Amino acid sequence: MAEFLDLEAQDGVRMPWNVLPGTKQEASNCVVPVSAMYTPIKPFPNMPILPYAPLRCRTCRSVLNPFSIVDFAAKIWICPFCFQRNHFPPHYASISDDNLPAELFPQYTTIEYETLGEKCSSSSVYMFVVDTCIIEEEMTFLKSALSQAIDLLPDNSLIGLITFGTLVNVHELGLGQISKTYVFKGSKDVSKDQLLDQMGFFTKKPKPPIGVIAGTRDGLSSESISRFLLPASECEFTLNSVLEELQKDPWPVPPDQRATRCTSTALSVAASLLGACVPGSGARIMAFIGGPSTEGHGAIVSKNLSEPIRSHKDLDKDSAPHYHKAVKFYEGLAKQLVHQGHVLDLYACALDQVGIAELKVAVEKTGGLVVLAESFGHSVFKDSLRRIFQLGDYDLGLSSNGIFEINCSKDIKVQGIIGPCASLEKKGPLCSDTVIGQGNTSAWKMCGLDKATTLCIIFDIVRKESSDAALQPSSNQFYFQFLTYYQHNSGQMRLRVTTLSRRWVAGPGSIQASFFDLIAGFDQEAAAVAMARLVSFKMETEAEFDPIRWLDKGLIHLCSLFGDYQKDNPSSFSLSPRISIFPQFMFHLRRSQFVQVFNNSPDETAYFRVILNRENVANSVVMIQPSLISYSFHSGPEPSLLDVAAIAADRILLLDSYFTVVIFHGSTIAQWRKAGYHNQPEHQAFAQLLQAPRDDVDAIIKERFPVPRLVICDQHGSQARFLLAKLNPSATYNTDAALSGGDILFTDDVSFEAQSQLQSSECPTSLSELSTTSVTQPISSAPSPTLPEPRLSPSNVNRACIPGADQRIPSNLQRCSSSVDLTLPSPPLIFSTTRDPHRASLPSTPHRSSPAFLSLLSVSVSGELKSHNEAETSARSRQSRLRPSLRPTPTTISDELSRGGHITVLGTGTVGSNRSGTVIGIGLNRNQNRRFSVRFRFQISRIGTGSSREPVGTRLEPSVPRPVRTLNYRLDEPMRPAGEAYRRYRLWSRATHRAPTTKGISAPEQGFTQGSYDQKGTPTILGPRSTGSERPENDYNAFHMSHRPYYGLEMA
Repeated sequence: MAEFLDLEAQDGVRMPWNVLPGTKQEASNCVVPVSAMYTPIKPFPNMPILPYAPLRCRTCRSVLNPFSIVDFAAKIWICPFCFQRNHFPPHYASISDDNLPAELFPQYTTIEYETLGEKCSSSSVYMFVVDTCIIEEEMTFLKSALSQAIDLLPDNSLIGLITFGTLVNVHELGLGQISKTYVFKGSKDVSKDQLLDQMGFFTKKPKPPIGVIAGTRDGLSSESISRFLLPASECEFTLNSVLEELQKDPWPVPPDQRATRCTSTALSVAASLLGACVPGSGARIMAFIGGPSTEGHGAIVSKNLSEPIRSHKDLDKDSAPHYHKAVKFYEGLAKQLVHQGHVLDLYACALDQVGIAELKVAVEKTGGLVVLAESFGHSVFKDSLRRIFQLGDYDLGLSSNGIFEINCSKDIKVQGIIGPCASLEKKGPLCSDTVIGQGNTSAWKMCGLDKATTLCIIFDIVRKESSDAALQPSSNQFYFQFLTYYQHNSGQMRLRVTTLSRRWVAGPGSIQASFFDLIAGFDQEAAAVAMARLVSFKMETEAEFDPIRWLDKGLIHLCSLFGDYQKDNPSSFSLSPRISIFPQFMFHLRRSQFVQVFNNSPDETAYFRVILNRENVANSVVMIQPSLISYSFHSGPEPSLLDVAAIAADRILLLDSYFTVVIFHGSTIAQWRKAGYHNQPEHQAFAQLLQAPRDDVDAIIKERFPVPRLVICDQHGSQARFLLAKLNPSATYNTDAALSGGDILFTDDVSFEAQSQLQSSECPTSLSELSTTSVTQPISSAPSPTLPEPRLSPSNVNRACIPGADQRIPSNLQRCSSSVDLTLPSPPLIFSTTRDPHRASLPSTPHRSSPAFLSLLSVSVSGELKSHNEAETSARSRQSRLRPSLRPTPTTISDELSRGGHITVLGTGTVGSNRSGTVIGIGLNRNQNRRFSVRFRFQISRIGTGSSREPVGTRLEPSVPRPVRTLNYRLDEPMRPAGEAYRRYRLWSRATHRAPTTKGISAPEQGFTQGSYDQKGTPTILGPRSTGSERPENDYNAFHMSHRPYYGLEMA
């Protein structure tokens, strides 16, 4: 890992694969995309800045770099990208092997050129767009924050002010102490020409003809522009006066309606005004929004409070009436801002959603900043706003008007970029047919960028496998060149050039033969960040995309490809240290806010993804897998595992999840602090222990934007949830032994240890399947039986009888020997009921929105002897089959299997047209004519609401299932006179008049097949009496089936 950090410190680039696969097919097999994480203007202390123009290739326009081949005698250099021979200009006449220009030094692979003749205006432009539909307290906080920000602005910065509520007010600041405002209707779209005419830009002079007049911007004189944009030194008094007099929007709001807020119209007016006054100047629109937009083309919700704001569920079902219209409007606004070179910054401070999900496209394409806080008085907003204008070591290094270009070797094309940029639609031979993110171009516009802005460039290997695969070392290299042309915050236009050299995988052969070479150049952190950006992009753009399944399949394929194991020995599976941490990153990515949208609004999810798509690798890794530091008397600060086992009573934990920083005090530490021991002189060591994490938090906050939320909490306190939600649940409520002095998590989430054991198997299963199984053990008031886990041999497993068999049994199962057992978790009974608890159906897969579970409380089996004596049926389990035997007893006795665990649910099978049921298997030795009965007792636990059709009106905590009702079902069946048979009974998934039958089942080794059988081989249905004239003979308590699911029920 250290070598990758050194490469980043030199060039600002990190690549998941530093040795590239040789062909397109091999690259697709590697799962992680061939990509590069590049920070365009990352500061380098030793990077030279050359005061002359760069020397470019005549053919491909690449810049002279250390990898160019130079002929000093002929004064010629050969481009490494297109092999074009280029002559040096006259001012390079003295070049020699001992007299090289800086751009040919081997250590200067990243260099900057400063074009002295293209200096732009050094004055920055800020247009404040302020929401006035907020309460008085919030208005006071906002005005105070804006006043402090204005004091931090340079004197030559141009400032404008627009306020909005029901109407849009453009304030004219150039009239001194006289306040003048231009008012626009919030529900009406205003074009640029209408704006110029209504604001009186051409009252004194006629409107100029089409074109640009010298000394003016689009025909506007400096006098006209200075009416609305004034230097901070000239308008400070006027602006502060306007802010002091600013009041809440005066228009009345009915109690059953929301405030009329025309956010989209205000932003459109601001964009048009800046486009007319200062086009191409890198101006920033800073929007301060305190609620949802209800007016104009960008409205996200109606004024009526009876209509809720869209949720993730609404977006998935395409039932948000305003979403697509608002997104379309902001896409047009983003195109306008990109054309003008302006940036949109968003500061959303409200407990409600304000529309970040819709505004995301405009913010991201213009490279804008986003801050999300609960209030304008919160430290997250105030400190973040102060950081923007702060100068010194911790400034953001804001730059503007960037253009990013790429040059590559011939065997590589560009699929696109995921990050804060917009396509310039410059098509060429480097454009791949596959488009990801901003693609189908080789040049991108970056209206706003800072020293931490990072782009994820996705490449496409187009190299075909050929007979001459054995390459010579000279031709085994390939090259990238990144060119960033931008306006420095000093106003100077600069060009930064970064040229990289990497190599193809060495030698001919398949990827299995050369995976050691690939793993040697694998950067786990960069790979995790690339996968996080890619999965976030797919979740936003692809319909019916399952991110968990996609991540799991990719990880399983990667581990099977690069893992090391011995045949017939699953425990021998291991990964190289170069890739061993990557599964851990994927585990935390699956649980992160980027993938799990539950309990997050669309605005919060959009905010998290915007920050992820612009931050560098180090910060992005913290977002994916938070860092945890432990403080105690026994040792100094030390990293700790992100696990619940890290919690101890005498320990302080510091959790950094990028967006939130948590200081967690153990119970003993908290008691000592509350007793005031840290204030006593004899306990200075305790005071220093309390202060150590605070000092580290201050250092984190100083260098991070947006400023993270600080949470200080104690063990067993309500705020401790911020820590517990990020920890690996290795100790939960159903763990055998609790941790001494530690904590447990009330969750059914699978732990990383379980997933590690799963991935160490030679035949790994899907992680999501394991996760689904883990939540099938809800808390219930009655004891649950201990059900043995069936061990199935791959040689005789019928895939149709295992839950999710198509995912649980991987495609590489044929590699397993028939002597290797595949251990599966306890298969769940997937169940569904309607309003009537005695009407049931079985869906093929559990519904994500189904919030109830079914617990098996008891199963009892009894048998009676009719001819000679009476007997009890005792069930015993041996691997995949259950073989009860009959023993003579004086009376009929029921054996409660909750104590013995002799009967288990073996799995789900296929009935009819892709519908699943549950098989319960009982093997019996029969010597006489007997009759036996099986009783099943279930408990339904409801934990939340499901779909809109479900008759549930309350939402409960997922970790606290509540018993709703208990169901009792019974099946009586006469037995065959003699012989040994393997009996199985199925809860059917559909109402059927005639079920598929298979006669002559006498051995468990035949596996599971469709149907359930009585003594004559006819199907037996467990449930209420089925409809129709042709019914199974023994349907004592048959179900009436229904296809519509209301509750999803699972049984472990």
